[in-house]
Amino acid sequence: MAKQKLDFNIVPIFNQTAPGVWNDFIRIEAVCDTELYELSYPTEPIIQSRFRAYKGAYHENKHNFAFGAYSNGQMIGFSQGRLYQENEMYLDRLYVLPKYHRCGVGTQLLKAVEQTSALIATKIKFIALEEAASFYEQKHGYQQFAYMEKNLSPTANSIVPVFQWVKKDIKLKITIPVDTRALKQNKYQPIFAHINDDCEIDAVATRTNNGTNKIWANYNIPLSQSKPYRDELLKTLEKIK
Repeated sequence: MAKQKLDFNIVPIFNQTAPGVWNDFIRIEAVCDTELYELSYPTEPIIQSRFRAYKGAYHENKHNFAFGAYSNGQMIGFSQGRLYQENEMYLDRLYVLPKYHRCGVGTQLLKAVEQTSALIATKIKFIALEEAASFYEQKHGYQQFAYMEKNLSPTANSIVPVFQWVKKDIKLKITIPVDTRALKQNKYQPIFAHINDDCEIDAVATRTNNGTNKIWANYNIPLSQSKPYRDELLKTLEKIK
């Protein structure tokens, strides 16, 4: 069956505690559990248990991530995970509503997870349902051991969200001086980094508490070379509400 054409966007969710985010996660999980895996629709105790799991994973881990796939303003899929141990990220969940399967949504969610995880880890792992194993193994190069696993490498010439700026944890070389105080103003601060052709971070953009956008870039190279990705960083930042 050919892929359907679907207009959607993958958006990093810096603040998972924002109203409605976890409700959307549970809604999508419930549909997938019911339609794909013939599991019972979540009861209230299960819903509350899932809320506690989301909250615990979010607040108890220094490095965590979440992405939402949106079409026409509605979340149609999501991915969520955290740092599992040094150099290893763990993907807790990746769900896409069944009606949007074979549209590339899961692939783009997974790509976003891998790109952001490669900033601070060299491997990603998770437990995959049997029904989804071929998606990860055949399409995306994962190997099944005790977990589904894949080694990570940074994507050159890309713009990647940074969910928590902890310089000592970042595996890539940072070629610019960044005011780390400005990157720790609040927990939900959107941060994006540009990774150059040498897989180094050579520009960082963030939004400060007063709502202004701020960028650090490698000004040792000609403006004509840095301007395109500096502009793209700011455009990416402006899309985040």
